[in-house]
Amino acid sequence: MFNHDDTTTDRDRESKLSQADELTRTLWRQTYNEEFPRAGAMYRGEHPRLKMTAFNEGNAHYLCAKAGKVTISDIKVHGFPNKKYKLKFHLRLFGNANKVTKVTTLKGKEVEKSWPDVINTYINTEQHRILQVICAKVIGCGLGSGKYTGQHTTTVIAEMDGINPLHNQPHTFTKNLQLMSCVDNSPTEMSVEFNLNIPHPPGILKSYFYLRKGTNMKEFETVNLGAGMQDWWGPMPLPRVPASVPNQDQVSYASHQIVTHDGKAAFLCRVSHSKALKISAIHLYSGECLVGMAHEIGTEQLPTASSWQVRFMEIF
Repeated sequence: MFNHDDTTTDRDRESKLSQADELTRTLWRQTYNEEFPRAGAMYRGEHPRLKMTAFNEGNAHYLCAKAGKVTISDIKVHGFPNKKYKLKFHLRLFGNANKVTKVTTLKGKEVEKSWPDVINTYINTEQHRILQVICAKVIGCGLGSGKYTGQHTTTVIAEMDGINPLHNQPHTFTKNLQLMSCVDNSPTEMSVEFNLNIPHPPGILKSYFYLRKGTNMKEFETVNLGAGMQDWWGPMPLPRVPASVPNQDQVSYASHQIVTHDGKAAFLCRVSHSKALKISAIHLYSGECLVGMAHEIGTEQLPTASSWQVRFMEIF
């Protein structure tokens, strides 16, 4: 065991620790004709504790797709334009690849119509994105056709995904929608009012994430960091290079969004490269908080295959 001082933590290029390290490597090479470092045994940088934000289960709940029972009640249609036609009321769910799921069709005679019906349906927010309301006037009787007069679409994802499954209580959302013309999409005098009820906490499904490339990221951007070098790279060791190497504070980077099943930005992914330092890193941010990162390490820090075990972790 070499005589050493563990209280010395200054690793700047001219520090006592850095100079002693260089001298030890040189003497070892001259004496034993081999390199001093052992694979996996050398310094990898400071522990990221307190420099990264833990992404816990509660955070993950809001990013997962959800599914559960939904009821629609207290339906009222106002302003139906013509008294001589019957009213037909459609509810449809639209999802991926424009797949349509019919929820129900209600019929009535009055201009100001309300239905006591409680409509039960099942919503999976990864598959069902919007709820469409259509009002039509029925021409003829019996099997007569219907002519659409007004429509509106509203999201169902926000309400369902915004519920924390750990909070065991019912939720009710009142919808009041102005209907748009089915001919030219202009506003009409018709409106629909109903309650969207989620009686039980929805179940959590898998997380689906997609990469949304930055709009101006056909090429990497380059910036000079100056004194902000360590803040940019985060809790990773920066290599010591001679002062004569130019542009040590210069970095090229690209930023992209990682979005959830509903298109909501969940993370910002930043890829950085330094030609002068010969390092690359990927930083993952949730808001302003660094929650994950990956960076290159040298052969000195990389353990051999016989000295490590793979541990599988569940990623939320």
